[in-house]
Amino acid sequence: RSLGREDPAGAAGMGALLEAGLAALAGDASVASAALAHAIERFQVAHMRLYEYSAVRALALVRRERSAQLAAEAALVAEGVVRPERLARMLAPGFPEG
Repeated sequence: RSLGREDPAGAAGMGALLEAGLAALAGDASVASAALAHAIERFQVAHMRLYEYSAVRALALVRRERSAQLAAEAALVAEGVVRPERLARMLAPGFPEG
């Protein structure tokens, strides 16, 4: 939680992403969704595209939106990522697949 209180947008995004992963593991989709939305916004501000797209993918998993998941993976591929699902799971852990 203290990471989320740091000034840089990236640190706030990381804190929100960790909070979202813990909420997802606990089965709390509404808290996970809110924390992911905050993380995505902070990663956009910080220009942390790989984290942003990984958080967008995680949000799609939480919401069970397959088309949004595929779009996020396509965005990662456009950034040069060869295995987007693997990178996304590493950067945004804790979100159940399927």
